[in-house]
Amino acid sequence: MCTAGSLYLVEDLRFGLSSNFSLHCKNSSFISAFCTSKKLDKMNELNTRFVYGLRLIGRGVSAGRKLCAALNLLPFLSKLAFRQQEKKLLSAAISIGEKIMNDAAKGIRQLKKSIHGIVNCGVSVDGTWQRRGFSSLNGCVSAISVDTGKIIDFETLSQFCRNVIQRRNNKM
Repeated sequence: MCTAGSLYLVEDLRFGLSSNFSLHCKNSSFISAFCTSKKLDKMNELNTRFVYGLRLIGRGVSAGRKLCAALNLLPFLSKLAFRQQEKKLLSAAISIGEKIMNDAAKGIRQLKKSIHGIVNCGVSVDGTWQRRGFSSLNGCVSAISVDTGKIIDFETLSQFCRNVIQRRNNKM
C-alpha cells in the first residue's frame, strides 16, 4: 500500500468498452491492477451486455459504433469481436430456451395422461415476420400449450444466409 499519496493511474489495455488499469506509486514499486468489467468466459461482461442490448433492439455493430461516437466513447468492438459476442449470446439463448421448453413439456406430461407414451394436448400455433408485408427475410413460428400457456416449441425461419452470399461473392 502506498502511504505517500503519490499514485498515478495508467490504462494498460482496452478491449471494447472495458479497460484494464493499474495504480503505480511514484515513490515505491507498489502496483495494483484492476479491470472495469468482470470477465465471463474470457469476455468482458460490459461488452457482452452492450452487444445484448443492441441485439434486443434489433441493431448491430454499426449502430454500436454510432452510439459510442454520440456518447463520445472510444471505438467499440471490431466486427469480428462483435460476432464472437453474438455467438456466445446465441448459444446461451438456445440452451436456456431448450431447458424452458423441456420443462414446459414435462409439465404437460404430468398434467395429461399418456397413451403408449404419446400425450395429446392442444396447442396454439402462431407465426410472425420481422417486418410487415412480404419483404421480410426473417420470421418465427411458435407452438403454445392451450393448457399451460407455455411455449413448447418454436422455429426460426430465414431466407437470408450470410454463408451462401459469401460463397456467391467468392465465385464471381
